[in-house]
Amino acid sequence: MYKTGIETKQSIVQCAKALFYQNGYKNTSVNQICQESNAKLGTFTYYFPKKNDLLTLLYTEYMQKCVDYIDRMEDNLKSPDHHLYVVMFYYMKLYSDEATIRFHNEVLSIGSMNMWFHNTRVLISDFSGGTNEDPIFTLYVKADNAVRRELNLNFIQDGKHTPEGVYALMKDIYTINAKLFDIDQKIMEDSLARAFRFAKKHLDEQISLL
Repeated sequence: MYKTGIETKQSIVQCAKALFYQNGYKNTSVNQICQESNAKLGTFTYYFPKKNDLLTLLYTEYMQKCVDYIDRMEDNLKSPDHHLYVVMFYYMKLYSDEATIRFHNEVLSIGSMNMWFHNTRVLISDFSGGTNEDPIFTLYVKADNAVRRELNLNFIQDGKHTPEGVYALMKDIYTINAKLFDIDQKIMEDSLARAFRFAKKHLDEQISLL
């Protein structure tokens, strides 16, 4: 991609983030994004054939920022500790801002977690010894996504968006994961506690979804 193309795409993404943050997902139109970024509609659809394609990019980039930060700060983590540190930090930061929470609620309400958490197979394979070709594993991934979606929606509706609330959400998610992937519950809980302490300590880090 040429430099001008990269800059145009970045402008579209940054303007979309600002509009999503201010107005939400449903109340932000493609035309508004084009107007704010000075991009033609054809240019927008070249990079993002559907508005939902923006979501995939936003959540993927946010996940990668979390991964990169964990790798910089804790370069000796092994799976599944690495997985739990990343996801705990991911949720903790996501649920620390009310506008982002409203946006995330909209996203969860219109589609499955797989729409944005598309590398779930890679992350969950940490819990299955790296094996992710078994058809049963595919069912586990779908079950895990469904569980995350419903528990996150319930968490948002409860309104208890504190670090301790996120920790409780994670315990609920990974208690089910422990049963799905036959993981020792005590090992899981110890790892979650370490991940929580790390995420809470680094909560002020300037990493965000929007």
